[in-house]
Formats: sequence, C-alpha cells, structure tokens
Amino acid sequence: MKGPYPLLKKFYQKAETDIQKTLKGMGVKWIKVVDPYDVEESLETIREAYKSNYKGLKVIISDAECALEAGRKIKNIKSQALGEGERWVERKLGVDEDVCTGDHSCIAYNGCPSLTVRNNPNPLKDDKIAWIDYSCIGCGLCSEIAHVAKLCPSFYQVDRVFNPSRYERFMFKLRNFVIESLS
Repeated sequence: MKGPYPLLKKFYQKAETDIQKTLKGMGVKWIKVVDPYDVEESLETIREAYKSNYKGLKVIISDAECALEAGRKIKNIKSQALGEGERWVERKLGVDEDVCTGDHSCIAYNGCPSLTVRNNPNPLKDDKIAWIDYSCIGCGLCSEIAHVAKLCPSFYQVDRVFNPSRYERFMFKLRNFVIESLS
C-alpha cells in the first residue's frame, strides 16, 4: 500500500498561511515539502537532509491534513452516497492475532490513536497484542510504517463494499460456492 487511502486525498485542506513563503522570507534556502502519508518519500527526504552538504538551516514541511479530520468529513459524504445507492468502498485495517509478537514496535513508531493494545486471546502467550480499534478510518499509515521499518508483517487490510455491482455480487456467490464445494 502506498500512501493514504485515496479517497482521503480528495478532502485534505491546505492551511491558509503559506509557510514556505514565510521561511523563504526569513532567509531559509533548503526547504522540502513532503506528504507525511508517503513514508518512503518522507524517509528519503530526511536522508537527503542529513547527507546534504548545505551548511544552512534545512526545513522539511509535512503537508497534509490529519487523517482523522478527513475521516470525519468522509462520514457525511458516505451517508449521502449510500442514501443515493452509490457504490462505496470502506477500508479498514487490522492486526492478525496469530502473527503479532507483542513487541509493540508498531505502536512505538506510530502516533495513531486507533492503534492500541489488548489482552492476547492465546492463553499460552502473556504479552498483550497490538489491536486497531473501531475508530480506524483506514488511512493505512500504521501499516505502511510497520512495513517500511520492517517491524511486523501482522497488519492486514479489509475492503468492505457497500452497494456492490452485479459483477461483484456474482463473484462473491461464485467464490462462496467454490469454497463450500472444496470443504
């Protein structure tokens, strides 16, 4: 997965103050703007800042709206779209309980309020496991950070389709038929 949930990008709002112009007016010459939801790009820009021979002040601007705020805006649009019978895909992320080791490095490197811990359902393991609660809006940042930092393979993504097309309903029934036949 690369960057945030694509639907969120439509609702990002930019700040009214142009911080780049302000910094340039103050004499800062090395300014880079990154999308904080593109973790690889952000890390590459940080590496570039460290390796650069430029001796002056270096500024990296993370330019994106909070995913939770964008998610609040999407809720209203979602309810309107569903009311009109439009197809809607809702992304949710989760942590596989069987794969999670309980080291919580994914939480240490992430500021998402939806990523938390809970008791391990496995009675043979004492460590609490990472868990993504129901406030998750599906931006995907937690998963991307975990994969880019090679922390944990336990994240998974589920896309829930509302008002699916005829083809999607047919494929769903076909998959279920095949699975039941093989069982």
